Amino acid sequence: MPHGGLLFVVRVPILVWARSPAAPPDVDYTTFVYTTFVRDVLIDAILDTAVRLPLQDDEWLTVVAMTDARSAVRVATRYKLYLAIRGSDLARLHQQHISREDARKLVSVVEEF
Repeated sequence: MPHGGLLFVVRVPILVWARSPAAPPDVDYTTFVYTTFVRDVLIDAILDTAVRLPLQDDEWLTVVAMTDARSAVRVATRYKLYLAIRGSDLARLHQQHISREDARKLVSVVEEF
């Protein structure tokens, strides 16, 4: 992941029930759907609120979401999600030099199951 900037860590519970052909071989359908939802919601949160953060153009905003073993919800799959975007890309979005869809494509996404 990029260095320099802001880092946020979010812990999320993941429930496991069924399998999906679209999910990686060792990931069930419910986990796949839930993690996709979490990823999309976090990307939206980054794009909607990051303008308020003191982020320079050459810095990165990185958000890490992971399962939480301390959760009251039984976690059956270990999962980590890394999202990162450059400060300059966020600035271009908020100055309306790029579209929201183009900004979504500029978010670096790394998932570990």
